[in-house]
Amino acid sequence: AAIIGLSDDKVEEICDEAFSRRSALKIIKLPESLQKIGERAFKNCTSLKRIDIPNNVKEIGNFAFSKCSNLESVKLPESLKTISNGAFSECPKLTSVYIPSGVTVIGPDAFYGCPNLTRIDVSLDNKN
Repeated sequence: AAIIGLSDDKVEEICDEAFSRRSALKIIKLPESLQKIGERAFKNCTSLKRIDIPNNVKEIGNFAFSKCSNLESVKLPESLKTISNGAFSECPKLTSVYIPSGVTVIGPDAFYGCPNLTRIDVSLDNKN
């Protein structure tokens, strides 16, 4: 099993396409210092099943987790402001998502091509 653990508390951003097309990647542990996940950062990570995004992340870039065909679970933090275009598109095993209170932007096609996404819960504190 491929595992990536970023434990350095100085990592604030995962750059565009940083881990794209890592088909063996199953587990990712992201640091609490992380604030942004770049465009296509984990696109086509077809073995990834779950992602817990840490509390300081404010933005998930375009197509960041697109085509993660085995992604079943995503935990989004309360700090999140933007879910960009196609961020979780074509993730057919994703069944539910919780949209935290701070989210002000959900880009076009953020959850496009997720045929099993049957539940989207929005925080009662989200006024947007």
